[in-house]
Amino acid sequence: FSVYKTDPTADYLQTKFNSTTKYQDFLNMLANRSYYNFNLDLNYTDKIITLSTCTESGTKRIAVHAKLIKIESK
Repeated sequence: FSVYKTDPTADYLQTKFNSTTKYQDFLNMLANRSYYNFNLDLNYTDKIITLSTCTESGTKRIAVHAKLIKIESK
């Protein structure tokens, strides 16, 4: 749901939140940073996966966030 380049901070790696509102704000922040609008609905019940790597110069990070979905067997 989000892909972007950022400074090497930890704000996009947060895993604990004091309330569902804080988690929803976090999800909205990540989605708003994205270079591309994936038009995906996010809410506080969603679990996410975060991948992060250094840029070639090592001065920035590339972050990718995805919504974890359950695949049901048929």
